[in-house]
Amino acid sequence: MKIITVTLAPAIDVTYALEKPVSDGLNRAKAFVLMAGGKGINVSRAILHAADGSAVPLMTVAAAGGASGGMFCDMLASEGMDITRIPIAAPLRINVSAIPDEGEDCEINAPGAEMTADDLLSAEALILDAAEAGDVVCICGSCPKGVAKSYPAKLCAMVKEKGAVCVIDCDGEALKLAAESDCPPDYIKPNAGELAKLCADLGIPCGTPAENARAVCQKTGGVSTVITTLGGDGSMITWNGGQFTARSRKVKPVRIKGAGDTFLGTFVHAKFIAGMTNEDAVQAASDAATAYVEG
Repeated sequence: MKIITVTLAPAIDVTYALEKPVSDGLNRAKAFVLMAGGKGINVSRAILHAADGSAVPLMTVAAAGGASGGMFCDMLASEGMDITRIPIAAPLRINVSAIPDEGEDCEINAPGAEMTADDLLSAEALILDAAEAGDVVCICGSCPKGVAKSYPAKLCAMVKEKGAVCVIDCDGEALKLAAESDCPPDYIKPNAGELAKLCADLGIPCGTPAENARAVCQKTGGVSTVITTLGGDGSMITWNGGQFTARSRKVKPVRIKGAGDTFLGTFVHAKFIAGMTNEDAVQAASDAATAYVEG
């Protein structure tokens, strides 16, 4: 059994530390950090962290084109992460954040690199040739330009036809189409806000996160287990016939971006590599996300 993460819209994230608030004209940074990012990349990173040096059967698939795509792969190789690269023509996007000591943070996120129909066929060939019965395939993040919002649902159906377990971590229209498809994913991971929006999109009356998760699970015919992150209130897992809430320690946040990915990667490792129960796996994931936020 192996875990395959799929990221169609990865990025290089550049974070600048500033002493003063961002202003018009020239802004001088006192430091900067470069990191290869994207939801599936972060999930793979969390899986490797949870493995704590032990061998883990992990395949990380990402669309990475151009010179920036080459740098992206080199950056991950330096972390010890092997990348299975979808060779697209468009260069990998670069996102920029500016974090001043005082004042508001500023983010500029570029659109995902455009993928052609041939690019998608290449991606499918890589994923489906590798996926086997019992594997876990995590489809993570947004659909870049050229990729229909229905594509995660389509890929999910193909993966499940191979006998693999499918996990989807996306939002909005893509999540709605996956949840209401004839072949819904085995696991979905919204946060509380995304879950409420999913209910609205599906025409389900919105209630508490617990009620919403049960309603979505029921909407999929009991197929989809719903893993919901609740911010400072911990997390929750809802499956056909059961529900469990994991509480988290109250901490002062040092970082928030990437906490949900850390949660999902830890959950996948705990559930499918370590063989934990739903309850223990979601508690381990909640603890890891809290530690990540705490810095």
